[in-house]
Amino acid sequence: MSPIPIDIRRFEPVLPADHRKSGVLILFYPDERGAFFPLIKRPEYVGFHSGQVAFPGGKMELSDADIIQTALREAEEEVGVDRDQVRVLGRLSDLYIPTSNFLVSPVVGFLEKKTGIHS
Repeated sequence: MSPIPIDIRRFEPVLPADHRKSGVLILFYPDERGAFFPLIKRPEYVGFHSGQVAFPGGKMELSDADIIQTALREAEEEVGVDRDQVRVLGRLSDLYIPTSNFLVSPVVGFLEKKTGIHS
C-alpha cells in the first residue's frame, strides 16, 4: 500500500527520535449486505494529508493510556462509534510516514452491530 514513488526513509531501520505516534482503527461491522469498515475523508487544508481518504484515527494525546486508546478515541470523535462497544482484535504492523513524521499503528476491531457509526 506504499505510495509511488516510494520514500526510502519509510524503510530506515531506526526511526527519527522526534517521530510522532498515531493510531488508526480498522473497524469491521456487519450490515445486511455483508461486512463493512468506515473510512473518512480528511478536510482540505495546507498540509501533508489534506483531502486524503483514511481510516479514522490521529495523533496520540497525553491522556491516552496507549495507542489502542488513541485509535478508539479518534474513531469515536470522527465517526461516532462508541469505543466501549468495540471488541479489539489486535494490531497490525506499524507504518512510518516520513512526510509527516508519524508512526501509524493500525488497530483492528469489530462491532456486533452498526450502532452509532456515521455513514
